[in-house]
Amino acid sequence: MIGIIASHSFTKISVTGQTNISLLSKEHILWTMNEQLYEMNKPIVIIFIFLVLVGLLGNSTVVYIFGFRLKKNSIHIFITAIAVFDTLTCILLIFEIFDKRFPMYIGVYTEICKTVRFLEVFANGCSTLVMSIIAFDRYYKICKPFKRLPRKMVRTSLICIVAFMLFLSWPMVLFHGTESIKTVHPTVFGADCADDDNFKGSIYSGIYFIIIFVIILLCIIEVVIMYMLLFLRILKWKNSTIRKSIARVSVNPDLRFSTCKPNTFLTIIKHEENTTSRSKNNTPEARSSFKEDKQSNKIPQDEEMLKIKTNISVTNLPKEQHGQSHNSTLMERNKHEQVETKSKETFPENGHPLKRRKEAKLGMTTVMLSLTALLYVLCYIPTIVVECINAFSPLSFQALSISTRKILVVCNSSYFINIGFNPIIYGVFNDNFRNEVKAIVFGETK
Repeated sequence: MIGIIASHSFTKISVTGQTNISLLSKEHILWTMNEQLYEMNKPIVIIFIFLVLVGLLGNSTVVYIFGFRLKKNSIHIFITAIAVFDTLTCILLIFEIFDKRFPMYIGVYTEICKTVRFLEVFANGCSTLVMSIIAFDRYYKICKPFKRLPRKMVRTSLICIVAFMLFLSWPMVLFHGTESIKTVHPTVFGADCADDDNFKGSIYSGIYFIIIFVIILLCIIEVVIMYMLLFLRILKWKNSTIRKSIARVSVNPDLRFSTCKPNTFLTIIKHEENTTSRSKNNTPEARSSFKEDKQSNKIPQDEEMLKIKTNISVTNLPKEQHGQSHNSTLMERNKHEQVETKSKETFPENGHPLKRRKEAKLGMTTVMLSLTALLYVLCYIPTIVVECINAFSPLSFQALSISTRKILVVCNSSYFINIGFNPIIYGVFNDNFRNEVKAIVFGETK
């Protein structure tokens, strides 16, 4: 097509001698410049196509599983909300693909351009605010267990976020629209979907974009601070627990026996018998035998033999000593209960298995959400850097190389990238989500 166009005359001479550009040569100029811009946009177009394919499939699956198949809780509600906004963003990226592919023509669809830009700001803003609320929820759930967000408050916060972003996003309908793009010919202009010509250079649009930028930046800072405080608290708690455990075991040797068999009273009796026999039979063979038994940390398992031995030893005692033995037994029982209580406080892993599973699940959920937040922040950093550089020292793209322009275009749109990888993170760290996906794939009904 370009060869056919090039074979025609670029201009025609009128009767008055003035040079006017023909319709055919105008299209040729626009198409040539469009292809030059597309060459710079090609990497981000490929990325957008990947995000649309992966993001639509992944986020729609997340919405279905977390929203309709799994039990409702605050985290599942938040994840469903983010997936809904990310699904909407994936649909909007289809328009962005056409915008990057045909940058000189897409601006003629003014209504579509304004609607897409409005919805993009709305969806990205909602995701950002939900991320910040999740960071607060994680902090209060782990650092302050008695201060957590109830489901009613979660739903209320989501409604407030949607209402706030609708109010904050509507000026995009005014400030974004058809932008005229200059070409090599002074009378030929392209039409891009960017800053509207009617508000280009307006102080109001500048103030508006600064407000949007500051809100996003504050939310990112809040997310980073919350997760830093969270992991510092977890690290401090683990170090404190380990120090207390080591100190308690070194000070109270009975704790070592109680952790071996925490619920057997016969362990205390056997320990006392071993102590008595060791004091009476202080021979090298006895010391060696006791040392080996202590190192192996093995307690005899035959409880019936221990009961018989204990009863015989108590029966053969005089009456007075029998009473003392009974009182000693009660004292040892109370001592064992105290040791066992301290053991549970010091070693929470000795608690109920259900509680341990719940704590492990809470930890995996925290890791999953922290990785989601980390990916979100990392994807926004290149965009923030480029926008800051362009704000303080406007970039002259004409003076840059093609490779540098491609990198800048990718960086300027990098904040979209996280929408395609969030479902992958959920699948890796959430067993319930992974099991539900398997059930759907293999046709199992719930």
